[in-house]
Parts: sequence; structure tokens; C-alpha cells
Amino acid sequence: MWRTTHLVAASLVTAGCSLIVPGPDDFTYDGVDGGMDAGPSDAGADAGAPDAGPDSGSRDAGATDAGTTDAGPGGCARDEDCTGDPAGDYCDEPSRTCVACTVDREEDACGSSATCDPVAFTCTGGPRYFTEICEECVASSQCALLLGDFPAPDNPQGRCVETFFGATSIGFHCVASLSDLRTATGDPLYGCPSGLSQTSVTDDREGRRDTYCVPSALTTCPGLIFGDRRRTCPRGTDAECGVPGLDDARCVSNICQSRCDFGRDCFSNICSLGLCASGS
Repeated sequence: MWRTTHLVAASLVTAGCSLIVPGPDDFTYDGVDGGMDAGPSDAGADAGAPDAGPDSGSRDAGATDAGTTDAGPGGCARDEDCTGDPAGDYCDEPSRTCVACTVDREEDACGSSATCDPVAFTCTGGPRYFTEICEECVASSQCALLLGDFPAPDNPQGRCVETFFGATSIGFHCVASLSDLRTATGDPLYGCPSGLSQTSVTDDREGRRDTYCVPSALTTCPGLIFGDRRRTCPRGTDAECGVPGLDDARCVSNICQSRCDFGRDCFSNICSLGLCASGS
């Protein structure tokens, strides 16, 4: 299922294309551990990894954290080894473990209404191509296409990457891969889009290392979305905006606004007096 309405709220910094950013639907943010709607969970993050310990080299009857396999002590080598296994019908070859889904067999395992969590190896997180830029995610396949005027396959998806405010993890959010954008446009100097003005070399949730475009050091993905969607702060306090306990957004006249230094720090590409103007 494709989301048919997007808010094109930002101009790309170095080209005339548009970045698809979150639409007007409201959501709540419950803090670093609570997350936004449909956010990822760290629960089961190690479910696909084999038991460590002195006997890890020879698994008893193929037992692992994810369950047992039919392939014996050596674990599974292919999907056929997992047929009928209670842990799942698919083989995660790196860990030789039977699991409920794998990234390369995501559609077979999860259908069109879910994605495969590449850490927990479970079907979850909502349909593919559905999660907008800066919304929370559990897999890159959830993330929406980035460039509204580039048809697939030349239109890259966002990537699910862990984002930070200083040293504080804010969770996983759909952001842009700089190399994907440059490949899609054919421009080796193509820059990050408005709102995602800072770069970070890290791995996405599938383990792919790249240079990713993330929010500036002054704000967070929740802060950007709260401001861009004109989220209200009825009590008139900054704590009602962005991530509770972090100075990533301000409450001005009972409307949230994310912090910025420059226009490129904002989805709207407009920074005034240290705060982003709404794209709405």
C-alpha cells in the first residue's frame, strides 16, 4: 500500500528536486524509550544471534536464540533446512539460524503489509515505502522514496539509521543516503536536503555503512517534525515540543518550532531568529 499524499516541504540544498517529508498526520512522541507511533523496538534485537559461550562452536541440536533448526548442530545453510522449524521457515545464513523472515526474502515472509526487522528477524513495522523522512522505523524497506520527481528505480528510498542528539540516542529514523542521492541524480556534488543538513558516517539497520544526511546538531527528527507539523504546546512550555528533556525545539505562541542556525537546518529552508519556520 502506497501513501498517496505527501507534504513536499523542503527544497534540496544543491539541486531543484524535492524531498518527501512527513505529511500532516499527527503522532505522539513518548521520549527516547517510548518513541513515536510505529517506532522500532530494541526488544529481541539479539534474537537472531547464536548463543555465545564455551559451547557456541557446537550448538546442541542446532539450538540458537531464535529457536532450533532441522539442520543439526551445524545450524541451517539454506531456507530448505528450516522447513517446519518452529522458529521460522527462513535461514539467516550468517548466524546459521532459522528465523521468521530475512531481508532478502522479506516479501515472501511478510507480504505487502509488513517489513522484516533485520535485527529481530520478525515481520513488523508496517508496509514498505510508507514511513516518511524523520519518522521512526525498524527497517530501511519501510522508508518512503526520497525524490518526488524521480521514478523508481532511479528514486532511492530513505534508510533506517540511528540518530543522536549529542551523545543521546533518539532511536531509528528514516533519513537520506548521500551516495544514493548522488547516484540517482548523476551529480557527484549533490548535497543533503533541507532539514537533514548534517552528515554522519554510520551503518543503517541492515548494517550498510554509508554517509547519511541527518538533522543538525541543534535539533532532532522529532523536533523537526513537531515544528513542521505545527504541533501545539498548550501549556506554553518547551518540554511539550520535540524529545522531552532535550533542547531540540521551542514553544512559541503555543506552537512548536525546531531549532536552527541556517535555512538548510529546516524542512522549510527558512530559519529566523534561531527557529525554523513551518513548512505548512
